[in-house]
Amino acid sequence: MKRSRNQPHALAPSPPHRDEQAKIPPSRVEHPADAITHTINSEFEQAVAIRDAFLEAVQAAGYDDSARFGVQLAFDEAIANAIIHGNGRNPEAHIDITYLVNDDGLYLSIQDEGPGFEPDDVDDPTRDENLEIPAGRGLFLMRAYMTSIEYNAKGNAVVMKHDRCSVG
Repeated sequence: MKRSRNQPHALAPSPPHRDEQAKIPPSRVEHPADAITHTINSEFEQAVAIRDAFLEAVQAAGYDDSARFGVQLAFDEAIANAIIHGNGRNPEAHIDITYLVNDDGLYLSIQDEGPGFEPDDVDDPTRDENLEIPAGRGLFLMRAYMTSIEYNAKGNAVVMKHDRCSVG
């Protein structure tokens, strides 16, 4: 069976439609009152320490290996996007990482100091014409593993949630 060049790969979930892409206000993101926030320089080494603390909280909350894998992947992709694309690899730029893990699920927000982007403008990496282009895969994986993803209007902050009912 031949696929049209404009059709996504058969095994890939469809990305959200343009009007389904949630937006939150343009500047600072409002976080849950009991969330933990860290501000780091735009460096992978600093992000790893925060990621490890976050994953310890995820494990302590009883998430299974499969769910922890997906949550870590989403965290790593969002941090890579913030460091590389958002802050342009500038180690003097900052990233705010905010998280909360509780009985209902988890909340993760990553905000950089960059100019932002329009998530709907990123090509679907599952379309035939994009299969060999590396762009867009991180966003695709974040959407696949998290229950919901929202961006602020500026496009420099992502808020991801993983509902407890979707664990394991």
